[in-house]
Amino acid sequence: MSRRNESPGDEQPHKRKRPNLRPRASEGASASAAPRIQAPQPQAPSQRQGNSRHPVLWFPDGLLIVVASDGMRFKLHSGILSYHSEIIKGRLAALSPLSTLPSSSVSSAGVSQEVVLHLPEKGDLLGKFFSMIYNGHDQFSYFDLHRCIQFEDFYWILRLAIDFKVKHIVDAGFSRLELLFSSNFDEWATSDKSFGNIDKKGRPIEMADRDTVGVVALVRAAKRTSMLPVALYACSTEADATDIFDGIIVGTEIVSLDAGDRDVCVDARSRIHEIENGTEDIFLRGAFNGLSKNCTSRQSCLAACRRLVLDGSRDMVFRDECPFSRWDIWINREEGKSKKEKLCSRCKEYLNQEIGKHLQKGWEKLGEIFEVQGWSPSRSEGVEE
Repeated sequence: MSRRNESPGDEQPHKRKRPNLRPRASEGASASAAPRIQAPQPQAPSQRQGNSRHPVLWFPDGLLIVVASDGMRFKLHSGILSYHSEIIKGRLAALSPLSTLPSSSVSSAGVSQEVVLHLPEKGDLLGKFFSMIYNGHDQFSYFDLHRCIQFEDFYWILRLAIDFKVKHIVDAGFSRLELLFSSNFDEWATSDKSFGNIDKKGRPIEMADRDTVGVVALVRAAKRTSMLPVALYACSTEADATDIFDGIIVGTEIVSLDAGDRDVCVDARSRIHEIENGTEDIFLRGAFNGLSKNCTSRQSCLAACRRLVLDGSRDMVFRDECPFSRWDIWINREEGKSKKEKLCSRCKEYLNQEIGKHLQKGWEKLGEIFEVQGWSPSRSEGVEE
């Protein structure tokens, strides 16, 4: 993803084509149009696993049989699941004693006490989910925030936890998302990594730009308002028009934005342009009027700032679809190309401070831009290196 992460030694300027967020008229697309993408079709019954037992999660003393969509069965303890999920507890209370499975598939002992619960998810996913409830850990490191997890696995585990209100799994999932979609501007602005990285220990989620649509869906489902403007901002600037209007495929299902979020992702672009224009104005003022009053080399700094303006205009840096990027890295790289056109330390500090203050004000308006009432970004006293 494209938070600016170039190093001073990069040779190629930062350049990306801005996504067109409105479908072409020839496509006949609208916010309410049926998706053009097709989710993978479910397997035919002959291809399914049948009534196979899970190799581990089949406890002889369990009285709850869970049947996945592909036929995988689990024999679990209703008390353990009910302890972690009020939703499961309520659904079990509404079930009658087992009568929906063939008698040959269940032992005769305790038949009158056993109940069956059918779930629409596949057995592999439910196996991971139930293992996390039973063991408090898992094989693919969901709870280890410094270990990478594929977005599809992450999405469905967290979605199940949200639907069943399993708090410790929901909290762990959003702790991981917080590393990528923090509402704290200092944490966002000082990170020189891409969306998919955290410090030097690894990547929290392996995800593509389009997966930001799924992030918005998760945030909406969990009603995590504090993260919503940042998630919508990432979606509007990272995902392309097809993903925003038609949704994305995660596993075997289409995950899409609701109509309101689709509209706000499009309409927000004009407000984001205002932030971009303000950043360009800072460079333009410096190119003609100078930067710091304490400049030690006025002519050299004027030339350096004018070069930054020309390079930024040529390479569409001032029209980057992600305005809250690390400008200091780009400034260091661009102005250092010519020894005769370098900013003095005071002008460089002044330029970075002015841009930082401007972007901070823009960041504080994300709630207004994306129509999330009552939102305010989190703050920190200082930023650790």
